[in-house]
Amino acid sequence: MIKKIFSLAILFSTPMFSQVARDTIWVDSYDYVTARKNAESFKIAKDIKGEPTLKSIEVYNAASKKIESKGKGTLQEGGQVLYTGAVNYYNKEGKIDATYTYDQDNMIAKAETIDPRNGNKYICTYSDNMIQDGQAIYNWQGTYIYVEAEGGIYTRYEIINPKNEKNYIAYFFDENNYITGEKYFDINGEVKQQATYSGGTPYDGYVTALDYDSFTVQSISEYGEGTMISTVAYYTTGKVKSKSTTVANVTTDVYYDQAGKEMGTFTSKLEDDGYSTYQEGTNYIFNTYDSHPDEIYSIYTYKQNVPVLVKEYYTFPKKNAVKSITYSNEESYIQKVEYFNEDGSSKGQITYNEDGYTPKEGTMIVGNVSSIYKNSKLVERTETYENGKVFEVTKNNTSVYYDQKGKEIGRIDFKLDPIYGSMSYITGTRYVLSNDLISTVAKYEKELLVYQADYDTNADKAVLSTESYYSNNALIKEVEYHDNGKKAKVSTYSPNSYSYTPVKETHFDKTGKEIGTYDYIAQTGTRIELSYDKQVTSIEKLQDGNLLSKKGYALKTGSNSYASNSYFLQADIDYNKQGKFYNEKGEIISTATYKDGVPYEGTVTIIDSYYKTETVYKNGHKVGKETIKYSSGDEIININYYDDKGELTKIESYENSTLKTSSEYKDNVIHGVSTYYDSEGEVLSMLTYHEGVPYEGVLTEASYINFTTKGFENGELTYVKVYNVDDAYSPTNLLMEEHYRTNTSFERTIYHAETEAIVYKYNLTDSELDGAYQYYENGKVKYQATFKDGTLVDGSVGIVDFNYEPYNYYSSYEASEDTSKYTVLSNKKGTYTISILNTDDNKEVFKMEAKVKKGDHSLNPLASKKIKLENLYPNNEYNVMSYYSSPYDYAVDAAATAVAADAAAVEATASAYYE
Repeated sequence: MIKKIFSLAILFSTPMFSQVARDTIWVDSYDYVTARKNAESFKIAKDIKGEPTLKSIEVYNAASKKIESKGKGTLQEGGQVLYTGAVNYYNKEGKIDATYTYDQDNMIAKAETIDPRNGNKYICTYSDNMIQDGQAIYNWQGTYIYVEAEGGIYTRYEIINPKNEKNYIAYFFDENNYITGEKYFDINGEVKQQATYSGGTPYDGYVTALDYDSFTVQSISEYGEGTMISTVAYYTTGKVKSKSTTVANVTTDVYYDQAGKEMGTFTSKLEDDGYSTYQEGTNYIFNTYDSHPDEIYSIYTYKQNVPVLVKEYYTFPKKNAVKSITYSNEESYIQKVEYFNEDGSSKGQITYNEDGYTPKEGTMIVGNVSSIYKNSKLVERTETYENGKVFEVTKNNTSVYYDQKGKEIGRIDFKLDPIYGSMSYITGTRYVLSNDLISTVAKYEKELLVYQADYDTNADKAVLSTESYYSNNALIKEVEYHDNGKKAKVSTYSPNSYSYTPVKETHFDKTGKEIGTYDYIAQTGTRIELSYDKQVTSIEKLQDGNLLSKKGYALKTGSNSYASNSYFLQADIDYNKQGKFYNEKGEIISTATYKDGVPYEGTVTIIDSYYKTETVYKNGHKVGKETIKYSSGDEIININYYDDKGELTKIESYENSTLKTSSEYKDNVIHGVSTYYDSEGEVLSMLTYHEGVPYEGVLTEASYINFTTKGFENGELTYVKVYNVDDAYSPTNLLMEEHYRTNTSFERTIYHAETEAIVYKYNLTDSELDGAYQYYENGKVKYQATFKDGTLVDGSVGIVDFNYEPYNYYSSYEASEDTSKYTVLSNKKGTYTISILNTDDNKEVFKMEAKVKKGDHSLNPLASKKIKLENLYPNNEYNVMSYYSSPYDYAVDAAATAVAADAAAVEATASAYYE
C-alpha cells in the first residue's frame, strides 16, 4: 500500500492524466474539471494536421498564465488524456525541467529530469509506469522528490525543501519495495525524528507529516509496536495545534489556538465493531487538505455522542470567520441554525419544528439560496449568481428570473398542494441555474408543460443540447443538437401513446445534412445509434422489421468521442450476402457470408468500446474457438469452444492473458470437469459438474478480498475454507472453515486473522446454533455452551444484547445505540444468570439470577430466547449465515448463467454458482 502511495505521488507530480474535453478547459489542483474562477490551471487542446486522433495538449497555470507542460495526447472516454511520445514540463521561468517519453501503450518509458539545485541531468527508465532504473527529481506540490532506483527498488527516496536542501524527509525500502523506515532532517540537516515500519505501516518511533506548501511539520506521531500512542499537530508557525493521546481504545485530543491557549478537548472511543465511535467534547477540524491548513473549517461539540453544536467557517479566499452555527438537542434533532457574514454580523437564522428537519420560522441559507419561512411555510425564496446578483425571487406564488445585469428574463406562476405542499406550475417560463449558467428553460401554459430546452453548462457558456415539445404533458417532439448548434436528431412521438419510443426519427451530421430516417411503426428506414456526444456508432437499414444491412463503428484505440473522426467503420454487413470487418486502418481483417440474416460461413469480428470478439461460423453454426479480447489490446478474456454442430463444449477464462478457469459444457450448461488455475498457470483444483450442479472435487475462488475453497462429494458440499490473500491473490492465513454433515448442518471454526488461533467453534443446523459452542480468548476457552435450535441449553455465551434483533426493522433495540456494554448469558442446571459488563474494562455492572423450579421449560423467556449468530460477542464478520445458507440453489443460476454466457460470449464465472 505504501509502495503504491509513493509511486502515485511521483505520477501526480506530472499531469499525466488530464480532463480535456474542449479546446480550453479549466481544472483544479486535483485535475478535475472546474469553473474558471476556481481553476488552478487550464489546458488547451489543438488539432494536429495529419494526426486526427492526436491533440497537442498545453497546460498553463491559471494565475500566471505560464506554460506548465506540452505534449501530444489521445482523448479517452470521459475526457481523459493519455500522452504519447515526448512531453515537456516547464518550471516557473518557462524553461524545460523534465521530459517524459511515453510508449505506444501510453505508459511512461523514460524520464529525463534536471535538478534545479545544481543543474545536474538525470535519466531513469520505467516499467508499468513504475521507476525501474536510474535517478530522477520531481517537482511535487512545490517540493522536490529525489529518487534513485535499481531493478525497480528504491535505493533512495527523499522529499526535499526547495528552499533548503538540508531540510528533508528520507524513506527507506526493502527488497520488495515496502517502506521500512523514515528519517526527518531539520533545517540544519540534523535528524529530529525517525521511525521504523513493518508491513508497510509505522511500527516504532516518530512519524513526521509535512505541510508541503510551507514545508513545515504538520504533525509528529509516536508509535510503539505498531500502535499509535500520541500525535502532536502544529500550525505552520510551529506552534502546537493539538495534542492527541491514545490509551486502549480511547483517543483524547486537546486543541490550542495560535497563541497557545487551550481551546477545547475531545475524546473518541472506538467501539468493539472496529469502526463506530463514541464521542464527547469539542472537535476542531482544520482546512488541512487545502493550502491554508491553519484555518478552522468546522467545530463539532458533542454531548453523549450527539453533535449538539456545529460551527461552520468561511475559508480562503474569504476571512476565516464563523459562517453558521447549528444547534441540536440531546436527541440530535436540529433546533436552530444561525448564519453570519464574514464580519460577524448576522445574515439571519432559521428555527425548526420538533421533528428536527422541517423549517419553522426565519431564513434558511444554503449556498446561494436563501429561503424565508413563516409558520413552517415557505413564503419567499431568493437565489443569486456567484457575483451576488439576484437570479430568482419567489414569493406570492410567482417566481421572477433575472440575468446577471439585473434585467428580468421571465416569470412563472404556480400553486401549492394544500396537503402535501408540492408545486404545480401554471403559466410562464421557469429557469434553472447550474454552474452559474442557465441549464433549463421550461414553458407552461394552463398548468401544462409545453416546451423545455436543456443546455450543457460544463463550459464557460451554456450550449443548447435538447429541445422538447409537449401536448397535454405528453412528449410529441424532441430535437437534439450537436455542440456546434446544428441539429443532430429529430424525434416525433404519438401524442396519445405516452410512449418513450418515437414513431419517427431523423438524424443529421454536424453539417446539418440528413443521414437517415426511421419509421418505428412500419419498422422501415435507416435506424441510427449515436454515442453520448452524438457521433454515429451504428447505421442499420430495415424493411418491415427485417435487417437488410448494417454499418457498425468502433472507437479508435486511444481516442475519444470528443475528437472529430474518432470512430472508424468496423463492420459492413449485407444480411443477405456478406459481412466485411475492418481494423482502424481500414484493412479487412475477416469476412463472412450471411444467410437469412445471420452469419453462415466465415469469421465474424466485432469490436465495440470494450471487447473484440472473433467467431468462426460453418454452415450457420459457431465452430472451433470464439475468442474475446479487450478492444484496446491483445489481452484475452475468454475463449469459448464449439463443436461442428454449434454446441458449446468448453469455456476458458483468462486474467492478464493467463488461464484462470477451464470449464466443460453440455447443452449450454456447465457439465464435466472445471479446472482452476493460479496466477502462474498452475492447477489449483478441479471440480466435476453434473448438469450445472457441482458434484465432485474442489471449487477455488480467488479475489482481492479472500481465497475460498469448497469441497464436494457425490453432489454434496462437504467443506468450505476461507483464507486471507497476498498481493498475488494467493492464500495466506486460514480465516474460517466449515465441515458439513448434511446439506443444512455443519461445524464452523473461525480463526484470528493474523495468528490463526481459534476464535470461535460452533455447530449450526438450519441456520441456528445447534450443538457445541466455544469462544476462545488468548488460546483458551472463555465461553462454552450447548445449544438446541438456537436456544441455550447449558453453559455460557457472550452476546451483544439480550434484546438484540439485527434484522428486525421495528425492533426497539439497535446495535449502534450502545456498544459500550455486552451481556453474558449462562445456564447451569436450570439456574439462569444474566451479567452485563463494560466492553472497555470487562467490569460487571449488572447481574441477575433466576432459578427454574418447575414447569415447561419452553415457557421460560430466558430459555426460549434464540441467540442469533450476529448477536454473538465479540462481533466477527463470519458470524453470519447469508453467504452459506442456500448451498443447493445453484442449478438454476448455473444453467441461466451458462445460456447467457453463450449468447453474450462472456464466461459464466465460478461466482455465478456460489454467491
